[in-house]
Amino acid sequence: MSNQQNAKQEQPARGGINISGNAKIHVGGDMVNGDKIVQGDEIHAGGAVNVVNIGAGAQVGQVAAGNNITQTQGASAQDLAALFSAIYKQIDALPGASAQDLAALFSAIYKQIDALPNNPNVERGEIRDTVKYIENETAKGENANPNKVERWLTTLKTMAPDILDVTAAALLNPLAGVSAAIKKIAAKARGDKS
Repeated sequence: MSNQQNAKQEQPARGGINISGNAKIHVGGDMVNGDKIVQGDEIHAGGAVNVVNIGAGAQVGQVAAGNNITQTQGASAQDLAALFSAIYKQIDALPGASAQDLAALFSAIYKQIDALPNNPNVERGEIRDTVKYIENETAKGENANPNKVERWLTTLKTMAPDILDVTAAALLNPLAGVSAAIKKIAAKARGDKS
């Protein structure tokens, strides 16, 4: 076999994750082998595309994190957290999010509100209104009032904790384009330790 044929066989597939050694890996969530067809806004890109699931069903493509991310034996959860933190910083450095990006994230939340079972103590409309207040305020970007958002997230936590979780995840999503202050409040409301 020629050297050129050998080189072709040894090249890893473009994109994805290369794992070597005796590493133990647990993967959960939406697993797809091959192409995933999605509805709604789609991004078509050529070349190697890295995709990162961020939460609330959202994904970010074209992350400038390199084509080959290698996990070696002994990598801890802290190492992986540092890796994802670096990726998120690169995503944050991308041009700002649009109103469409924020609306798409909140659209998924409204669908979850509509799917909630009836609750005699809290009406869906009340939950929806609170989420809408949060969406409208955070759409102001750096001009958003963190105190208002914190109050509404606290209210949401008492009315519908599961909706708080997805709302906080949406606010923490780099596509949301919210201010650093709002991100800290969302992380605190969700119960993140930092």
